[in-house]
Formats: sequence, C-alpha cells, structure tokens
Amino acid sequence: MKGNKLWFIFAGVLLLLAGSYGIFSFNNAWAPILVIIGSVSICLAASVPMTTLREALAYCPAVGYKPIPHEPALIARIFMSMSCIARCGGILALEKFMNGKYDNFIYHMGKNMVIDGMDPDFVKSVLLNNIRQMQRRRELKVRYLRQIGFLFFYIGFSVSIIGGLAYGGRMIKAQEISVEGMELLIGITAIFLILGLLFAFLLSFREKNSSFQAAQIQRQILAGILAVQCGDSFNAILRQQYTFLSSEEVKLLSETPLLPEVQSYSEASYDKTVTAIRNSLREFNSTI
Repeated sequence: MKGNKLWFIFAGVLLLLAGSYGIFSFNNAWAPILVIIGSVSICLAASVPMTTLREALAYCPAVGYKPIPHEPALIARIFMSMSCIARCGGILALEKFMNGKYDNFIYHMGKNMVIDGMDPDFVKSVLLNNIRQMQRRRELKVRYLRQIGFLFFYIGFSVSIIGGLAYGGRMIKAQEISVEGMELLIGITAIFLILGLLFAFLLSFREKNSSFQAAQIQRQILAGILAVQCGDSFNAILRQQYTFLSSEEVKLLSETPLLPEVQSYSEASYDKTVTAIRNSLREFNSTI
C-alpha cells in the first residue's frame, strides 16, 4: 500500500513539473490540465488514505436520516395508542400495529422484542447497542464529508499556487500569457474551492444536525418501547413523551392524540381517553 502511495505521489510530481514547464516555457493553454491532475494525485495520496477515500465514497450515500414532519408528535401518538391497545387486547394485539406505516428500524425491532416477551433489561441493552452503532455511523459520515471537503481545498490551493507561480514567472519575464489557460486554471480552482466549502462545511453541518435529530428520535422511541413493555398507562407515557415535544408538536398531539386503530379495540372509551389526554396536555402547558 505504501509503495502504491509513493508511486501516486511520484506520478503527481512529474505531472506538476510537466504542466508548470508547459505553462512557463511554451505558454500551452492545456498545460494547466497537467497541473490539476498532478495536484489531484499528490493531494489524494498525501492527505487521505486510499482505503478511507474508497470507504467514504461507498459509505456516505448509504447512511442518513430522513426526518418525518413532526415526527416526535407522531411517536408520542404511536406509544399512547400502543398502551391503549395492549391494555384492551393484550400485548400480542400489537403484532400488526403500524406495520408498513412507520419506517424506523429501532421502533420495529423494539416492538417485536416486546411482543416476543423478552426480558426488559435485554431489550434495553440491545436497542442501546444498535442506537450507539447507528450514531457512530452517522459520526463517521460527518468525518468523511469533512475529509473530502478538505481534500478539495488542498487540490484547489495546490492548483492555484503552482499554476500561479508558473504564470507569474512568465509575467516577470514579460512573456505572453495564454488567456485560455489562465481562465481554465482559475475556473478549475474555483470549482474545487466551492466543492471544498460545500463538503467541509455545508454538507457536514447539515449531516451533523440531522445526526442530532436522529439521536433524539431514537431516545424517544427507546423510552416509549420500555414504557409499553412495563405496561404503563397512556397518561404515564404522555408525561414521559411530553419532554421530547416542542410547543407546535404539543398542539398537533392535542388535535389528534390517538391513532384511529385504537377505536377498534376500545371504541366505548376512545372519546374519554382522547379527552383525558387533551386535559393532561392543557395541565402540562399551564404549569410551564
């Protein structure tokens, strides 16, 4: 691996020298292309290990969190509905609940483990391990995006410095300068610097923010799964889930506290339960 890396750097240096000589001595309009390729070769080999780059290119598109609008309110609604259904129809009544309607790996894994009657401590440890692994993958994605961004910066700066020195030498000698070559050099440098800004700051910041949201959602789901397994009432789950909700989500939850599926299990008490949840939400809001 080290030998391949050295050959990569050696080839990049040769291309840089050839491109710089082409600009300085012959004013070749296409010589900046050799400078660019040489800079890319050296920066790739020197700044980012090849295994890391390959892993990043394969890894980044595959890992991500796609938020659902007002997802915390939906999750609170799901777990209060699960509590009502489990108390009326038993824990096995949850087997087909929300299948295909809410796509979240931690939720479905936790629900299936609860239905299978697994030990609460075991359920908690398994879910926590999965949450930590998913969080680690998202953190790796942020790191890879930053590495790719800084790689683009390195390439852009290398192209501008080497090409600028070559053209500067021609200007000092009062020789003719290829306008096309200069425009090509400036354009490519700008593209690499813009890509560096996009990956190192904008995309990585967006992914970091998305990672934080995903972690919050997973913590909320873990709390709900454990509460349902313990047999907590809808009111106890509401108190627990309330801490994850914004004021807007509390308002949305108050409008539709339970999912329609609950009516088929406890139609007689459905309206009473909805009223009780709304009263509890008003009570929580008045104490804050």
